[in-house]
Amino acid sequence: MVATVASALHSRPERFAFNGLLIEMPKGAVLSRGSVQIDASQWPTAEQIQDQLRKCHEARRRMLDCWNRIPSEHQCALQPPPEMRY
Repeated sequence: MVATVASALHSRPERFAFNGLLIEMPKGAVLSRGSVQIDASQWPTAEQIQDQLRKCHEARRRMLDCWNRIPSEHQCALQPPPEMRY
C-alpha cells in the first residue's frame, strides 16, 4: 500500500486522496479518470512501517548468514545476494 501511495503521489499527486477523513479534496482529485483513493483507516502507522522495515533487516541478516555458511568453492557457482546501499 505504501508503494501505491508513493507512486500515485510521484506521478499524479493532483489525482490522489485518502478516503474517510474529515478533510475534503476537490472533486477532480477523487472523481477524475485515473484517480487513486486509499482508505485512510488502512494506512499504516509509523510504528507499523518501522516494524516491517525491522523485519526486512532481520530477513536480510538471516539470508546473509545462510550465504556465509555456503563454502566459498560453492559460492562461486551461485549468484550472490544483492548489495544493500545505505
